[in-house]
Amino acid sequence: MSEPQPVFQVAHLTKVYAGPPAVTANQDISLSIAAGAVWGIFGPNGAGKTTLIRQMLGLLKPTAGQVLLNGCDIGRQPALIAQQVGYLPQTGQALYDFTVQEAIYFTGRLRGLAHRPARGEADRLIEEWGLARLRERVVRRLSGGEQRLVGLVSILMGAPAVLMLDEPTNFMDPGLRRLVWDHLLTLNREHGVTIVLVTHNVLEAETVVSRVAIVAGGRLLVQGAPGYLRASLGDQVHLDLTWREAGPANEQLIAGLGLPARRLDACRWRITTARTVADEAVQRLLMRTSLRNLADLRIHGASLEDYYLAVTGNEGLLA
Repeated sequence: MSEPQPVFQVAHLTKVYAGPPAVTANQDISLSIAAGAVWGIFGPNGAGKTTLIRQMLGLLKPTAGQVLLNGCDIGRQPALIAQQVGYLPQTGQALYDFTVQEAIYFTGRLRGLAHRPARGEADRLIEEWGLARLRERVVRRLSGGEQRLVGLVSILMGAPAVLMLDEPTNFMDPGLRRLVWDHLLTLNREHGVTIVLVTHNVLEAETVVSRVAIVAGGRLLVQGAPGYLRASLGDQVHLDLTWREAGPANEQLIAGLGLPARRLDACRWRITTARTVADEAVQRLLMRTSLRNLADLRIHGASLEDYYLAVTGNEGLLA
């Protein structure tokens, strides 16, 4: 089976903002996003993610390097982005003062749809995405999660082949997040829509992405499949201990194991170690007679977030 053709090809992309002092936001970044993939782009505050995305969308001119969309240079053919890519920025909603139906409909018109097709597609999307009850509501008066959903549905008008989503589930409750990802992954599986996701929520992203790029200090640190990246951590696992009540006795039990431990909150501790060592620690714990205060004990494997923190030097969650 042949490899999917790349939708985006980013070659040696560099962006330097003039000073003084000059600031290098991206430095020699190269990546290739295959058609039909679900990509995650992660990185800490000031990593250069937004600068990278804006260059890929033709909103910012690179200092050096090139961006190809389906083999065409977007610097020479910028109209291709509007024709083929739907972009949801992290903040901002251009059509706040329109009703939900109007906002979605006019987005379609701006993408080149005639009146009748735009009206029909807007009606279909409103029904499919559960927005019928909000159809006549002004976008500005919706909750943050509802506004985010309207923005997402709007960029689907015209059926773009690529979606660039910056924090798409911001302000959404867990139920709405699940609805959004169910729909997006259906678009990906059944229609081959390529999704590029920029997000703070590594745990959420891990369940949906097929490829990952981690950016820090303006450079691309690593890219690859989540499973491969997790496997590079070896047999590392987490042993999580949850106590019913906080107290010094808990700390004494943890200290008695002789393993490095991290307090997650007043009643929860995490030990990160090799699987065999974690199993031995559990056996030692279960031999203690003073475990009545232990509410829960779990062993689980390393996550994509663990890999992210290891690669970026524990700089914290994404921005």
